[in-house]
Amino acid sequence: MFSLDGGLRYWLYSEPTDMRKSFHTLSGVVRNKIGGDPMNDDVYILGIL
Repeated sequence: MFSLDGGLRYWLYSEPTDMRKSFHTLSGVVRNKIGGDPMNDDVYILGIL
C-alpha cells in the first residue's frame, strides 16, 4: 500500500528513466539531475521509461 507521510519530502523527476539500471546509476540521477542525496530520508520518484 502506498501512503504519503507529511514528515517526508517528496521529489518528482518527470523525465523518462530506465529502471533496469543499477542502484548506482539511479542514485546518480538523484544526485546529478535532482540535486538530492539518495541516502537521506527524502523520497525520490523517478519517471519510468
